[in-house]
Amino acid sequence: MNIPRIVSISFLALLGFSLPACADDFPAAYIAKGLADAKNPVTVDVSKLAEGNLLSVNYAGRPVYIYRRTAADIAALEHPPAVKLVDADGKFLLVSIRHEYGSSSSTVWARLLLLAQPIAQQLPYRSVDKKLLVVAGWSPESGCVLEFTSDPLQRTDPAAIFSDTCTGAKFDAAGRVFAGLLLSNKFASNNLAVPPYRFDADGKLVLGPASGQTIPELNFPLRDLYQNLDATKLLVAAASFNDMDTVQAALKKGANAAYYRARERSPIDAAVLGSSIDVVKLLIVHGARPTPNTLQLAKLVNRPEVIELLQPANAGTQKK
Repeated sequence: MNIPRIVSISFLALLGFSLPACADDFPAAYIAKGLADAKNPVTVDVSKLAEGNLLSVNYAGRPVYIYRRTAADIAALEHPPAVKLVDADGKFLLVSIRHEYGSSSSTVWARLLLLAQPIAQQLPYRSVDKKLLVVAGWSPESGCVLEFTSDPLQRTDPAAIFSDTCTGAKFDAAGRVFAGLLLSNKFASNNLAVPPYRFDADGKLVLGPASGQTIPELNFPLRDLYQNLDATKLLVAAASFNDMDTVQAALKKGANAAYYRARERSPIDAAVLGSSIDVVKLLIVHGARPTPNTLQLAKLVNRPEVIELLQPANAGTQKK
């Protein structure tokens, strides 16, 4: 079964035009809605899911994959892997969760992954039940939806259950990433994320916090995310987290608001995913233009006011 890809989060630029008066409550309202959705459990009957098969469900606005492992999968996980894994023992779990916290719009899921940390640390399966793998359905390397290969004969490596067609990253039956250079000229680094889940009295899988369980706050100070960045990268980081003061400081330092390069983050797309309309407008005033992904990202996080703001500049969108 081939899973269609979603837009990978890449990024910005725009020609001058009069800015319409818009007001929104992003990202606060987006985060509040996400938390409300996350607290609504999703119950899945996995009793009829056959070995080697995959079920995809939506939870808190994103895809979650449920895979019933084969006997061969389980045996492979219980023995030292023949291939090199980047983080076989989950030592870099908190680093990978912070990696998922790439913008204000990912706040809720980053908090959910912190909640699920005990499950992700249950080695070697990274799951509550060794027969079932439950992971986020997107690649941490690119943001693209994962491709599942059910037939072992069609896999580039017998242990490669999932792949990221955007970067070439491969993952095993525990969601652990194989080491190697990716299509993006970066090295694979993060395992697949594990969402919070449990099983009810009837044996059904329930996604979401248990009754009375609190979704933890993030403890990643923004200053830790801003270290050792040049002015333009600092602008991108600040726009990702609705930090107007740092956005203004980066622009004063000479940051390029119109920066765009394929497979890299740009200020305008970072702002679409992470900042208020005021930050988006400020970047436009400083020369920002929409990238090939900007309007799709605005639709992804349901920002009609941004779409309205940028629509007149479609003809000036940069090409990949």
